[in-house]
Amino acid sequence: MEARRDTSGPSRERSKTPPCAPAERFRGRAVTVMGLGLFGGGAGAARYLARAGARVTVTDLKDAGRLAASIEALKGLPITYHLGGHAAEDFTRADAVVVNPAVDKPESGFVRLARQAGAEITAEMNLFIEACPAPVLGVTGSSGKSTTTALAGDMLRLFRPSRVGGNIGISLLDELGDIRPDEWIVLELSSFQLEDLAALRWSPRLAVTTCISPNHLDRHKSMPAYIDAKKNIVRFQRPGDTAVLNADDPELAGWQAEVRAAGSRAVLYSIERPLTADRLRGGSGDPPRGGSPEPPRQDRVFFDGSVLVLRMDGREERV
Repeated sequence: MEARRDTSGPSRERSKTPPCAPAERFRGRAVTVMGLGLFGGGAGAARYLARAGARVTVTDLKDAGRLAASIEALKGLPITYHLGGHAAEDFTRADAVVVNPAVDKPESGFVRLARQAGAEITAEMNLFIEACPAPVLGVTGSSGKSTTTALAGDMLRLFRPSRVGGNIGISLLDELGDIRPDEWIVLELSSFQLEDLAALRWSPRLAVTTCISPNHLDRHKSMPAYIDAKKNIVRFQRPGDTAVLNADDPELAGWQAEVRAAGSRAVLYSIERPLTADRLRGGSGDPPRGGSPEPPRQDRVFFDGSVLVLRMDGREERV
């Protein structure tokens, strides 16, 4: 286990807009970032908290050599490192612990110690959502979510300022001070992140789910538990929010009744067969007995040039 290191000193990075108000609660408090990692989230959280005036300790099972890139990204900030293993005191003496999504919280003895000591347990994505002033388009799914997130970001940028981040490997905490309410934020959200976000009772204003198939069952223990974590993307939506669901996935198609009962709008899409008005309302889409199917050109989701159009019940909505 490596000794602690303090890399405080003058920062050579350009000045940033001060963090948004929610970060103020960490000023002067001891915060442990559990899991620096190499994908940006841990570094983003540590930087955000250090700039907010927290006394930040970063701890990780990996040693400094393996984390060199992440440590370099935090150069000049008043951060204490405890690498190559975890120490109980970093959790028993902390006012708050920011836990990497990859950490299995119920199974972690160190997270348990922090809870017993009364520490706040949170995550990088939770810090962002608490402070973000802009609406969020969230994307999840067992596969296809990174591609869908990137494409959604590119499409939105044609119409208004937008930013892409989340599980795609980009922490947007650094950009919080520059985000305006009239922008859109596109986030790739993993099942681990959605599990954490349930503590905030938050779902994105526009939720997209690509598909559900067995994944991360070593962590979630069962398929129902995995699905339950994924469902957080729509579970806390408010009236007027929208859920975009894959009609070809029986699990996701089954979510629409609950989504609509909560006052949100469920929009289904399919690549296997035309979406008739009946299917868009949650029916089977099968033709009536003795009849023929509705012409697919009448009620469907389609592109008019670069614009996505929802046509249903004789009305068109350009999304």
